[in-house]
Amino acid sequence: MTLDELRKLSSALFGHRYRLEMLVALVREEARGGLCVSQLASRCVVPSSVYYPSLKLLVSAGVVRRVGRADGDARVFYLPTGSPVWTGLRTMVEDLEVDIEFYGETDSSSRTA
Repeated sequence: MTLDELRKLSSALFGHRYRLEMLVALVREEARGGLCVSQLASRCVVPSSVYYPSLKLLVSAGVVRRVGRADGDARVFYLPTGSPVWTGLRTMVEDLEVDIEFYGETDSSSRTA
């Protein structure tokens, strides 16, 4: 699935063009220590601001949490919580077979929870 196809599907399913894109990135970047919204925006060639309304809703719903910054690093990272909703979301992301590489390697070794 291309980025344009993903955005069309996201709009139809979630009423927000970029929400599904962000969910895919959250699932993919979980193993690397979290999602950095500015990196996602840079890779997807959109302003960071397109993700913040969805991110704020997910944090307030308790399904995403902010993780600490690495020493000397201004970036903020977000991770899925242990909410059972992620079981279905992870399956959905895998089944969509989204063909997007959101970022390169992220060093999360000095990040705090």
